Amino acid sequence: AAGEAVASVTATRVRAARRRLGPVPRPAPPAGAPSGRRHVRTGSGAPAPCASLPAPYPAAHLWHGGGMRSFGPEDLVEGESVDGFTLDDVDAPGVRLLECRLSAGTITGGDLTGSVWRAGRLERVRLVGAGLARSQWTAVELSGCALSGCELYGAQLRQVTFTDCVLDSVNLRGAQLREVTLTDCVVRDLDLGSAKLTDVGWPGTRIERLDLSFATLTRVDLRGASVDIARGLDRLHGAVIDHGQLIDLAPALAAHLGLAVRARDLR
Repeated sequence: AAGEAVASVTATRVRAARRRLGPVPRPAPPAGAPSGRRHVRTGSGAPAPCASLPAPYPAAHLWHGGGMRSFGPEDLVEGESVDGFTLDDVDAPGVRLLECRLSAGTITGGDLTGSVWRAGRLERVRLVGAGLARSQWTAVELSGCALSGCELYGAQLRQVTFTDCVLDSVNLRGAQLREVTLTDCVVRDLDLGSAKLTDVGWPGTRIERLDLSFATLTRVDLRGASVDIARGLDRLHGAVIDHGQLIDLAPALAAHLGLAVRARDLR
């Protein structure tokens, strides 16, 4: 029953994310690639056929330079630079992407549980409903990306930077964030329940309906951000805010503490 409930919540998030982001653009198949087949470039440069897939778009591939780079569970992808790609419902848990640069692409659905992303960069990449639970991100830069309805519970992020990104209905419950910076981002319905945040900054970021239930904050700098906390006001110990933010949060803090604020009767 619990599993069905989680699946239902995830499906709801994905549907809402797709409605907000609109249709995912799909690049045309590379010239010469037969419809309904996936190909991997061999050392000679000739395409080697893989398993049959529903036409017209393969389920797991990275297109680049007129060629194609496929990967599966626990594969190692190193030093790839890919501009313009699509990954639909890819099944690649545990895949390792090291020093890769991905740009102008989409990742929709799929299972990337436990994947490892290290020393790479994502530019203008859209992730919709991607399954990234317990994934590990180290020294990764994300710029102009949109993450919506993604499952990142139990993930580990260290030295990760988000710039001009949108995070919409992202699940980071139980995740560990260390030395993470979100600059000029838009964050909506972010679930950080039971997460551990250390040395996290949000300069210029608009935060809407943040869930901090049971989260642990250490040196979390909220200064310069627009902050709306839906749950977990009692978990702000360890955060730094400015005077303006204190005034903005005062009504919610008073309500949380049960304080009644009334004008003094001068009669």
